[in-house]
Amino acid sequence: MRVLHATKIHSTHSVLLQQVLSSYKCSSVINLVLFTIVRNFWSHSLFKSINNYSVNADRKSNLLLTKPNQCCKNLSKNATWRSFSKRSAVPKDTSSDEKSTINDVKLQVKGSSQSYIFDETVAEKLVTTILKHRLHKHTPILEINPGPGLVSREFLKQGVSKVISLETKLYFSSLLKAVETEFGSERFYMFNWAMLNLYLKLHIERSVSVSNYNKKEALVAELLQASSTEEARDVPYSLFNIGGKDENNSFIFYIIRNLPNDDPILLQGRVEFFFMAHPKLRKKITSLKSMMDGKETNQAANAKERPEPFHYSYIHAFVYLLYDIEFIEEFDSNSFVPSFSALKSIQDKNLDTTKRVLTKMQLKKNINDILPIEHHVPFLSFLRQLYKKKLSRTIPTMEMLLPGCGLRMLSLGYTMMDFIITTRPEHFLNLYKLLIDWPEYKISPLRSHILLKTTGGPEHGELEEENDHNDTR
Repeated sequence: MRVLHATKIHSTHSVLLQQVLSSYKCSSVINLVLFTIVRNFWSHSLFKSINNYSVNADRKSNLLLTKPNQCCKNLSKNATWRSFSKRSAVPKDTSSDEKSTINDVKLQVKGSSQSYIFDETVAEKLVTTILKHRLHKHTPILEINPGPGLVSREFLKQGVSKVISLETKLYFSSLLKAVETEFGSERFYMFNWAMLNLYLKLHIERSVSVSNYNKKEALVAELLQASSTEEARDVPYSLFNIGGKDENNSFIFYIIRNLPNDDPILLQGRVEFFFMAHPKLRKKITSLKSMMDGKETNQAANAKERPEPFHYSYIHAFVYLLYDIEFIEEFDSNSFVPSFSALKSIQDKNLDTTKRVLTKMQLKKNINDILPIEHHVPFLSFLRQLYKKKLSRTIPTMEMLLPGCGLRMLSLGYTMMDFIITTRPEHFLNLYKLLIDWPEYKISPLRSHILLKTTGGPEHGELEEENDHNDTR
């Protein structure tokens, strides 16, 4: 039938070709030669394409008859991909449907910036380790980005009274509903809330997004406070977040930036914060501890040249001064999906970046003696301005922030040879406590900057600048 159809097309085109050639005033011999050449070329191309179509069609039909499963493989994958989110919740024992759903979601999060746990053994080990380091083992857990819910399920299995999960990815909803079905809505709560969104958290503009953020924050805070007991009022609950595949600095910054602002969730007793940290955080905090213990000098050894830089930022200095931080146990990066990044920077070439460290962070017990809560954000802004010029000398840099303070600093024991990077962070803490009472401070650029950061509504660009806390130059 295909050959007969091609023959009809060929004869029709031959008539048309003769009509076209006859319209030109050429001799009959030339017309005959041109007609023959064009028709032969046309015939060869037409029958070649038809022959190829025939061969391909025969191959596909034979494959469909002999290997139907292989032919339908891609079709079944696409059908599963479209329908997995509509599946109903499943019981505790993992059925074939739930396994299929988990595998589909696992494929979907491969390119995500957030890492998750899809291995039950890893989830069990992680939860067991966390519970050993909690002051009150059974108090509620606020889990940020729980993903497929394996860690949530393990918390509840091991006796945690209540788990509140905050997840914004809709493709996890069926898996999290399965956890709710298994343990009941009295022990497991789900909220579609992006808690770590600093733009919505700090923005004072009235908008639907900001309003929704504040409403969900109030609901979660009320639920946590209602779930806390009188015996555990000192540490009423814990927060847990696996974090991003690169580093977890955004979680740390969210805590230290918002806890002092009478945050309804973070500032309730001494909340415990658990998260997976990059090994460089442990390295920097350990180095700071060595400096604070006196193994590093305050001066640049009276050198006239810049000292060799010690890579830590104002975030690390702030955390070490005001928070208790404990590095508990290492986990392999490949235990998470997507795997944590193993890229190394030049200054961290000897660091094992294939590991992530389970870390516990908590506000120091005597925090009001060290620095009252209301001064945390101003002190953070002060450190940030200093460490922007961490390789500069201390007194000239302070003179730019607080004109006229040089003589006062000399009387406190600072010298013109001191560098910011080699000065102990505790010295800057003591300096801040003094300078806020100096008359020069009231009209200084430093105070204007601090007022802007603590009272003004931040613009989106300013928040992006403030989020640039990964700088270790």
